Amino acid sequence: MQPAYQGHMQPLLRYGFSVICVATALGLALILHYYRFRDLELPILSLAVAVATWYGGLGPSVLAVLLSMAAFNYFFTEPYFSFYVSRTDIPYFLTFVLWAIIVAWFSIDSRWTHEGLRQARDRLQIEVEQRALREDDISRLNQELAKRAAELEATNKNLESFAYSLEADLARINRVSIMGELAASLAHEIKQPIAGAAASAHACLRWLQLKPPKTEDARGSVSRILNDLDRASDIIDRNVSLYARGATQRELIDLNEIIRLTVVLLQNSAKRYSISVRTELALGLPTTTADRVQLQQVLTNLMFNGIEAMQDTGGELTVASRRSEDGQLLISVSDSGKGLSIDDAERFEAFYTTKPQGNGIGLSISRRIIESHGGRLWAGPNTGRGATFQFVLPLT
Repeated sequence: MQPAYQGHMQPLLRYGFSVICVATALGLALILHYYRFRDLELPILSLAVAVATWYGGLGPSVLAVLLSMAAFNYFFTEPYFSFYVSRTDIPYFLTFVLWAIIVAWFSIDSRWTHEGLRQARDRLQIEVEQRALREDDISRLNQELAKRAAELEATNKNLESFAYSLEADLARINRVSIMGELAASLAHEIKQPIAGAAASAHACLRWLQLKPPKTEDARGSVSRILNDLDRASDIIDRNVSLYARGATQRELIDLNEIIRLTVVLLQNSAKRYSISVRTELALGLPTTTADRVQLQQVLTNLMFNGIEAMQDTGGELTVASRRSEDGQLLISVSDSGKGLSIDDAERFEAFYTTKPQGNGIGLSISRRIIESHGGRLWAGPNTGRGATFQFVLPLT
């Protein structure tokens, strides 16, 4: 049988079952009535209504009530075999009608209650099954999470071990880098005093080779050699203390005095390349607490870089001092060389250089020195030719 045909037959079967129930009850009541068993038709027909209602539902229940009322009226009330009801049997007939309706009502209510309980039981069973499935899923997820947690813990231990190893490697690399930067710094900084000492030594030999030897001039050359060697020794000590982060020898200094001294030291180098050195020093510039040798080292680096930038063309090197807008001490070194690009002006890291013979360490050391004094060093291209290097120092 096709499903659609079953859907159409189901109501027909339920209503047919209702008719069969009433017909069976009517037959049984007539048999009992034939054998003089009086007043049994009411409970028998009521039982048919109850059975039809329970198994058939609301529609078959109404049909069973109507059929039982008709059967009761036709067969069991006077006049018999007629749908007319005599006055004496009206109460009896109405009692049957009321009783049939009450039985049908209680039966349909019981059916609905039973159906609701059955559906609730089915839903509860489904929920229990779903809950069991969820608990299985949760248990499986907990096992997976525990497994993942164990894997993560093992990975974390491996990462910690790798981090410790990497930290040790980085520490070694940092020490090697510092040693390399220190060596490059020393090679860069002590080159000038050593060159000066060598020039003074050659001059001393020339004075002594004369007939008669000029001892006073030779004594002056030896004195300059000693000064250059002392300056080289101070540079070595200051660089070592700078990289070792040890205590520097700071004192109250006059920046204008250090600028004048540095100009005198580099005057010969500037004249060799037809470069004039001009100073613009602010009068009454306050003193500051700093390391004299380190600041002279910074000025020497900046001025010598400017001289090298103009060694092929000549020009003018300007060193100026003044108070900045925020009250700090501002020193600037300007040249008229080929200048700097914006990218080059922002590159102050070690071993970066734009000069063919440079080692890229001077500006890095200079910035480290200025920052260790609480200041800032920067550079920029001029409007025309050349570049300007500037640094500020706080008043301390």
